[in-house]
Amino acid sequence: MNAPETDMEKYIHRLKYQDWHFEWSDDHRVWRAGKDSYRLLEEMQKKLDPDFKVWNEHAPEDCHVKRPSENNRLQTM
Repeated sequence: MNAPETDMEKYIHRLKYQDWHFEWSDDHRVWRAGKDSYRLLEEMQKKLDPDFKVWNEHAPEDCHVKRPSENNRLQTM
């Protein structure tokens, strides 16, 4: 039996498999799933990764965050 994943392992897994460009989808189901997944990532980031270090290691470069106030996506979604 496998050991349960830690919250950080779950967070990293979600970062690796996030559809980072869901906003461009023409399919509303894909857009909704991407948005819901992104919101969950935001919640996890606030608890597990306040400085965005892990986020920036796994997110595409165009989704990196230097400081929370610099990323409009985090503020407007």
